[in-house]
Amino acid sequence: MAYSSPKGYALTDWRLYLPESWLKDPTRCKEAGIPEDTVFQTKAQLVQEMVAQALAAGYRAACLTADADYGKAPYLRAFLKQEQIAFALGLQKKVLVVWLKGKLRPLHATRCLREAEVSLEQIAQDVSEWLVVPLKGSQGGNPYEWASAQIEYEGDRYELVMRRLGKDLRYFLCWSPQPQDFLYWVSQIAGRWDIERCFQEAKQEVGLDEYQVRKWQAWYRHVILCTVLIGLLARLKSQFREEGWTIAQLCQVLRIPFWARGVSVAHSWHWLRWKRQHNAKAAKAHRKRWLKTLLYPEDA
Repeated sequence: MAYSSPKGYALTDWRLYLPESWLKDPTRCKEAGIPEDTVFQTKAQLVQEMVAQALAAGYRAACLTADADYGKAPYLRAFLKQEQIAFALGLQKKVLVVWLKGKLRPLHATRCLREAEVSLEQIAQDVSEWLVVPLKGSQGGNPYEWASAQIEYEGDRYELVMRRLGKDLRYFLCWSPQPQDFLYWVSQIAGRWDIERCFQEAKQEVGLDEYQVRKWQAWYRHVILCTVLIGLLARLKSQFREEGWTIAQLCQVLRIPFWARGVSVAHSWHWLRWKRQHNAKAAKAHRKRWLKTLLYPEDA
């Protein structure tokens, strides 16, 4: 689990998902060092456990976002509603819902046309109003198209927000204790890109996915160490925000004492300055290409 705000982002908690087949094999669990009292939990239950622990520690968040198929877990939705936490949870395209058509958009509205159950894929095909919102993703800017619809799912009212880029369609089940407009949900879902970037940087810079262990305790030690390191880098990045340092550049600075024996400090800083200028030029060229694609899609 990770936390994102305008000041930065960082990993906050972790859980190891174990398939039910593993826990049904006591010999295998004993060899891996898994505690005997460990019971099977779905990924949604692990998320609920982490959120509950964060709330108990005094942490709050405006909105919880998750991709994959977390929106299908009724106990997770009920827990977040009880805690008055807004959420935008992913759903698969084959999920059946009741599409509520009408001019009144707020979730508390009652005047609408109730139809038979349809799949999310069918709703995306029938919706005609798609809005292009220029946002930057984890790998640069992309001209995503967004649309929304009022739906009823398992007896409760929600706002369905859809994101489209070519043939790639994503669906998010959205709810908030207070009425929210369409652009609010777009910004919250787009905030997931910071979370994706956090995991990407943790893998690239501190080796989050490079563990070679098959023991329960060893895995948790590795993840804790990576979380502490990426948290330190996030803190440094926040402190040098005005200078525009990235996580990768901060790692380069921290590695200098280890590989720069015999190299002067002036030469090291000169190299880092050149590296940052080179990255800035590449980012500028990428933004120009993205804006050209957004403004003149026929020339792309």
